[in-house]
Amino acid sequence: MGWFCNLRFAVVWTGLLALAACTGGLSPVSNTTQIPNGVCSTERPMGSHRPQRICRSNAQIEAERKQAQDTIEAVGRSTSDGSSVRQ
Repeated sequence: MGWFCNLRFAVVWTGLLALAACTGGLSPVSNTTQIPNGVCSTERPMGSHRPQRICRSNAQIEAERKQAQDTIEAVGRSTSDGSSVRQ
């Protein structure tokens, strides 16, 4: 049973890393601004203290949201039935 718990932990951790990859390693700082076809925000790249202005179209935002949701669902399925996450 111990190996199963380790496997479950590994699968969940992999899913979390995949979600982090979906965000591009950026964390919001502040200053979110609406633009005609999307949103611009000031974000801090992972490992840096220097904020950058990042703009995303509504289509990019929706694609990232859908990819994150698909990953969460895949991790949920894999931990409940013991299968592995597939991309």
